[in-house]
Amino acid sequence: PFNVSCDNLDGDCEPDRIAFQRKVHAQVMSYLTSGIPDRPARFITALAEFYGRPSLTASQFPWPDDL
Repeated sequence: PFNVSCDNLDGDCEPDRIAFQRKVHAQVMSYLTSGIPDRPARFITALAEFYGRPSLTASQFPWPDDL
């Protein structure tokens, strides 16, 4: 899963890392369901072709049971 680094944040409170991870995961799933915007989609396609990777699917972004 996506992990946020909080070591460079100043402040009096600890950020909610799990909530942030959930929001990032939800956005990824939304993009995969409704479509990735054109410019990022072209970039993702170029990277996938260059590195010989398959198209993105939801199965590549599982949500861990322990979070």
